[in-house]
Amino acid sequence: MTIAKKGSKLASRFCVAGLIYFEVFLPPEVSEIPQGKERFVDDIGVGLGGALNPASVASALGVDTTVAHPSGRGATDAAVRAGLQRLEISARTWSVEDDPAISLVRSTGGDRGFISRALPGALNDCPSLVDFDWIHVPGLKEAGELHRHLGSARDAGAYVSVAGSWAPERLDELSDYDSSIWDLLILNQAEARRAVTASPESSVGLLPPLRCAASDIIITNGSDPVLAHIDGHLLEVPVRPVERFVDATGAGDAFGAGYIAGRLSGLNARRAIEQAAEVAGIVVGLRGGVVQDPTVFEELQIHS
Repeated sequence: MTIAKKGSKLASRFCVAGLIYFEVFLPPEVSEIPQGKERFVDDIGVGLGGALNPASVASALGVDTTVAHPSGRGATDAAVRAGLQRLEISARTWSVEDDPAISLVRSTGGDRGFISRALPGALNDCPSLVDFDWIHVPGLKEAGELHRHLGSARDAGAYVSVAGSWAPERLDELSDYDSSIWDLLILNQAEARRAVTASPESSVGLLPPLRCAASDIIITNGSDPVLAHIDGHLLEVPVRPVERFVDATGAGDAFGAGYIAGRLSGLNARRAIEQAAEVAGIVVGLRGGVVQDPTVFEELQIHS
């Protein structure tokens, strides 16, 4: 897939559809909130996440990106609008109750924990997405809510990719599908094993059962090689070790966006996976999954 360049952005019609979360990062030294008292700490990080994670990465990599997300008139909604404006990312919104998606995040070492609030049914009134060439949904739960819109977009010729984002109930349903409802499914190793009822001896054996949900499959596994079935070809792609680790938040989102940006720029599947792994390795060196400064990707070593 080759997309021509127009100015400094890849001339594609790319959309990330889902919730944008307002995130509050709890300091790692705080294990509980004192009752009836107030404790001051040196720093409490705040940021945005969810659908903005892959959107910011794709935009920083030169893809002309739109985020389709619900928006109210609350304080966190205002923060989301300001964040999109600062990052120069277009938005396609629809009205919902105020503050539809908020997360408290604890990230220590390679571990993350969330306490989140997501407005039920917030994606139901999503407008049509048929005018996009590639639509990415960064979570199985969101993909389920957007099922009708994604189906219409695919019928109109769009390529649809979905990431797991650890949704156990949705993972359990994948083996029940009897046709590929998406074009690409991206899971990590734990998600893939949860989705496949009869766990195979080899990780490669995870790929065929998952193709009931999508024609192409990518399975990541930390620093181990990425397994993929793309365009009818089985791939096993080694990844480079991470040089700097700060926060695992958004690593999977960064991988997905890095792969998409690679394919839209003309890279073949193997090269795009290599780029995706390198992009994810850079993002885990940042706090949060939103890329504020596109210069962090200036040293990417992937070439077509």
